[in-house]
Amino acid sequence: MHDPAALVAREVELAVQVDGKVRSKLTVAVDAADADVLAQAKALPAVAKCLEGRALASERVVKGRLVVLASKPA
Repeated sequence: MHDPAALVAREVELAVQVDGKVRSKLTVAVDAADADVLAQAKALPAVAKCLEGRALASERVVKGRLVVLASKPA
């Protein structure tokens, strides 16, 4: 029997970019709030290392694709 509900993705993998370079990947629920996605992205070890000693200039979530973080010297 064919079940169309089985084809619907429940999770999506997002690339996490810091200053224009992909630093990590993150798997989140499809309907996750942007604030939750940003918090999870910033908590990733590779991302935290890149942001260490720097201030965030901007942060953006492109639904289903990626998280973009831009930093500047603190």
